[in-house]
Amino acid sequence: MRSKNIFQSPVTSHQSLTKAMKVLTTLIALILPAGTAVAAERNVTLFLDGAKVEQRFVVNGGYLEIPLPAALKPGSLRLVPRAATRIERVETVPARLPLRVERELARLTERRERLQARLQALKTREGIFTAAAKAQSGKAPRKTKSNPEPLQNIRKGTDFALTQLEEVYGAKRAVEKELAALDGKEAALRKEGNAGGCIARVWLSGRRPDIAAAWLQTDLSWSPRYDIRLGGDGTAEVTIHPRLPALAKGGAVSVSMASVLKGPGAVAAMPVTGEQSAIVTLRLPVQVKGDGRDVSASLAFTMTNTATQMLPGGDISCYRNGTYIGTARLAAIQSLESREILCGE
Repeated sequence: MRSKNIFQSPVTSHQSLTKAMKVLTTLIALILPAGTAVAAERNVTLFLDGAKVEQRFVVNGGYLEIPLPAALKPGSLRLVPRAATRIERVETVPARLPLRVERELARLTERRERLQARLQALKTREGIFTAAAKAQSGKAPRKTKSNPEPLQNIRKGTDFALTQLEEVYGAKRAVEKELAALDGKEAALRKEGNAGGCIARVWLSGRRPDIAAAWLQTDLSWSPRYDIRLGGDGTAEVTIHPRLPALAKGGAVSVSMASVLKGPGAVAAMPVTGEQSAIVTLRLPVQVKGDGRDVSASLAFTMTNTATQMLPGGDISCYRNGTYIGTARLAAIQSLESREILCGE
């Protein structure tokens, strides 16, 4: 009888050890809490069609979890080690809703089901009383011993059906309003719990790991608002202000007149502190139609974009010699292109 070889080959032994280490690493990540991370230097650059988020993390430990939004652009996550930090491993997993958010969503779902059942019942009642009102109003009055006042009885029946319909309409409006409020609450909860998002699990080595994270997301952007001030010299002072989305407090915000989805590359970004910040002020040639002396009349003019870059579309406010004329909507103007604008109509 041939004896079995109790010694594994070096290749088989190395593969088994590697598989065991992967399983052990995963178990440790699941059992042990993430290292305490201090997030600092959060910067958001808003583009016309998205945003770039940059954030630094200093970790007291060798493991870090970074929550990423559902609107993350696939493949855009970048992690850069700082100082003597080494990134050992990165994986992304779907984000799990916090238990509190799950319970609140379940409560909202139950409430929604009850409201939808109530709305369906009200629609049924609406149909019944609508048919009753039509039947009453279509009756031919016939005077009998048991019905000496047919017109009065028909009117009473019609009025009753209409009164019931009014109550049904009022109840329906209340239910529909509450359903709309539930939609808003659910959306806010899902955003708070990062529903549809993911978690970047990062294993690090170093004395005090320090990394910079950056990613692109499509649910944040800015849009321009223009102040156009016409003088009497055939030019207009054009100032661009930003309309900003709601952002988390803390960190710096910048805006760029470029596209992030098409690849922003090296583009200029202007720091802003609010919607009154002036991104850029230009002096552009204009040609006013008519004399424009009557301040109560609308203002029509043609503006030429002599800047080197495109002016994106946005809302505008027009002024002539300091007098506010009105608002309008400006379509995008390419460089050296002219656009007719009518304000105050």
